[in-house]
Amino acid sequence: MMLMQTKVRALALALCSLTGVGCGLYDCMQPWSDVETLDLMTSANLLALAYGPSSGQFVAVGAGGVVVHYDDGEVSVSNPTNVNLRGVSTGGATVVVGDSGTILSSPDGGVSWTARTSGIGEDLVGIARGSVAAGQFLVAIAADQVIYSADEGVTWNPVTPAAQGWGGLRAVFASHEQFYVVGFGGSAWATDNPAGAWLREDLGTTDNFIAGGRVNGDEGSTQASGIAVASTTQLHYRDSEAGEWRTLSPNLEGTIAAYGAGFLVTSTGTIYDVNQSGNVAQIANVGLVPLAIAGGTRGFAVAGEGGHAARADFQSCVGASY
Repeated sequence: MMLMQTKVRALALALCSLTGVGCGLYDCMQPWSDVETLDLMTSANLLALAYGPSSGQFVAVGAGGVVVHYDDGEVSVSNPTNVNLRGVSTGGATVVVGDSGTILSSPDGGVSWTARTSGIGEDLVGIARGSVAAGQFLVAIAADQVIYSADEGVTWNPVTPAAQGWGGLRAVFASHEQFYVVGFGGSAWATDNPAGAWLREDLGTTDNFIAGGRVNGDEGSTQASGIAVASTTQLHYRDSEAGEWRTLSPNLEGTIAAYGAGFLVTSTGTIYDVNQSGNVAQIANVGLVPLAIAGGTRGFAVAGEGGHAARADFQSCVGASY
């Protein structure tokens, strides 16, 4: 009898995986695919990562001006500059930012690049693309400056900071309603119009924030989503329908190295999924020293020291049970 039940379960799992039929009868044994190690044809430290418009696509940037376009196993590497690149945005032109105010854009997947004038000389540490009520924008940040573009990164304009300054910014991201910039000492600011007023967000902490972003939904999506902001030791979460932030206390292996779109990676290379309820679940270990992570509804990709990278996909026939 036990053998028969095992065979029935095996058949149901196979049917679930192939067709989606029968998934309500049995949970898939592994909601996540095995971690795939990627060869990105570079040994440079990869400092930032962004998913492309289609599943299996991402762009990574890093030390010495390296830019890697990855498309389902196809890899192309370019070096449009020799300064460190620390941020990348996709979803239109590929726009990268880096040291000494560097901004470059490519309309053709890294084949050709055009330098843009940022108007500042500070190191740019992040960039985000978003669509809000006021329109579609790109926002880039340095430690003490915020600039924005309303024309796909061709021209850039400065944002006048509040009297106390921005507070040492480290990350920028967009929800479906607002742009956010976060940094040292619990500094956090938000706006629904980058050209207008930015309002201070009170997260009730003096943590040094290193990252933030939506909890689910791909960049540019209008799907409602919670928001998370990360320091190296804590994760702060706000539900899409709530006005207050709360501190999550997951049991993590190591300190938080990077966060992106509902996924965080710790210093040990361990990946965690943050869901819409603020629950945090361990997924896998990628076996590398991580510096950047990107995620979406289809899965995650992580990159780090020495050009090492890995990815895994969500097997959508059955959702995770946590």
